[in-house]
Amino acid sequence: MINSFINWVSELIGVASPVWPKACKKIESMMITPFFVYKDRKKSKKQAELLSKSDKYNSICGLVDLQEGRNYIISGRNATKLEKQCVKNIRTALDNGLTPVLIIRNDWAVRNKIKQRIPSVDGPAPPNQADFYSTAFFDRESKFLESLKWLFPYIHIQVNIEPEHPASANFANSLSIKLRSIGFKNKIIVNPYGKAVSAHSSIKGHLDSNGVSWGRSWHSMSLPPDPIWNTDGNTKINRGTIKNYYIKIKNSGREYIIWSQEMANNPDGIPSEYL
Repeated sequence: MINSFINWVSELIGVASPVWPKACKKIESMMITPFFVYKDRKKSKKQAELLSKSDKYNSICGLVDLQEGRNYIISGRNATKLEKQCVKNIRTALDNGLTPVLIIRNDWAVRNKIKQRIPSVDGPAPPNQADFYSTAFFDRESKFLESLKWLFPYIHIQVNIEPEHPASANFANSLSIKLRSIGFKNKIIVNPYGKAVSAHSSIKGHLDSNGVSWGRSWHSMSLPPDPIWNTDGNTKINRGTIKNYYIKIKNSGREYIIWSQEMANNPDGIPSEYL
């Protein structure tokens, strides 16, 4: 009761709550793609409460830059800061003792030429993927990262979601340098795809020196090469198969981000099989 009151007061005055836990050391996360951009906070509260009662997850991974097109989401951010409702959903995770893993840029939308508005772009996807990694966009991202400083002790950051263009590698490295320079000490995750993988690999030394972790989307039950087992995009995972996947992933000793299509499109709860 006292903690709830403290959290309520901290939210009212717009500061971090003194009772929030610091970011988890080892990521054991469920990816709920729209969690941080739910329009109805009751949905995020319900899912956060369910996860907090499970011993399988200590964090929630999701986008703050989800392209429009779902009637139950809002814009989580604009070009340079989070929107108020997104902040409330982040607080909901923290109030339930869960670490937010924020995916701050929607590279996937550019790769797939999604026509809906992308919040970080403040408009439709650029005509060319390379345009997404311009100096102008980096300047705006730098301001956005500065705006997150009050959350730094409590969150991990995934800078991208399946970028395909090779230019995304140096862009991600520049973001990681920026984050470290302004005091971010927790995990920075990259998830390159296609041609972007070799580009990221070519600067792995720089990424390593900035403390960047790899968590590429992995669609097999075999052991992935990365320290984070990320099932993003694995359409074979559902409530009928999650138990076998979970056991395999947990026994590997790897950190994990578990995604399924059910959880990417299920704002009304979490199937019990996942818990």
